[in-house]
Amino acid sequence: MYRDTLAILVTILVIYWKSTMSSASFLSASTTKLRDFLSLDLAAGLEKYIQHENKRLEIIKSAKGYEDEVPLVLVRLEKLGRLSHILASSQAERVKLQQQSLSVPHPTTTLRLVRDFLDTWSDKLRNETLYGFRLREFLTNDKSELPSDSDLDEVARALAEIQYVYNMTTSDLYAGKVMGLQGSPLKPRDAYDVGRVSMKMGHLKQAATWFERAMSEIPATERASGNSSFPVAETLASLGIILFNVGFAADVLLGDVVVGF
Repeated sequence: MYRDTLAILVTILVIYWKSTMSSASFLSASTTKLRDFLSLDLAAGLEKYIQHENKRLEIIKSAKGYEDEVPLVLVRLEKLGRLSHILASSQAERVKLQQQSLSVPHPTTTLRLVRDFLDTWSDKLRNETLYGFRLREFLTNDKSELPSDSDLDEVARALAEIQYVYNMTTSDLYAGKVMGLQGSPLKPRDAYDVGRVSMKMGHLKQAATWFERAMSEIPATERASGNSSFPVAETLASLGIILFNVGFAADVLLGDVVVGF
């Protein structure tokens, strides 16, 4: 009897240890990618790209057979110009704050920074033209692997794993509180991501609390416009699936916040 109990305890400890190590590994990998990105001189690379595009615009304007490409280059230059202005006005301070945040990896802070990177830079760095991924070509020493959607899932999974193993509340984690350490508060889109990943992991009750949090935190402007930062219909469908499978907290899943959306 004693040996059986001891074996069970050892198994539980091993599972907890593996979960903790796995979460730490996900956070470390994503944090490294973010640090590598922040080390790039984005403003200088962007300026080189703009100069290159202006020279190319002069050439194709005077050449035959490139008439259809001129409007595309003009649109690209307009977008690059806006981005350059944003970088010039706020990038230095923003990078400084982000680097300080990454000095001590925190799951909610890392999740926020990965999401912010994907929303701000992912499409621009993947801006493929007939001539390749141009912005990345003008970034000096850009040999790094940049954060991707898979990194977002891994960080969300790490947070979901930490919550499940240590029985933390969704309210605390949403506020950025993890084991007494304060990180960046999350946003509705983040809550949806953690709920989505929790559901994939089979933690249905936990997933429900995240989906409910996402729904309850939608800004009034997004409610009025119907343009939410995450898929509301999919969230409601997921809540319905959870309710059907486990019958969990019908007052939470189908409360005024959800039904009234």
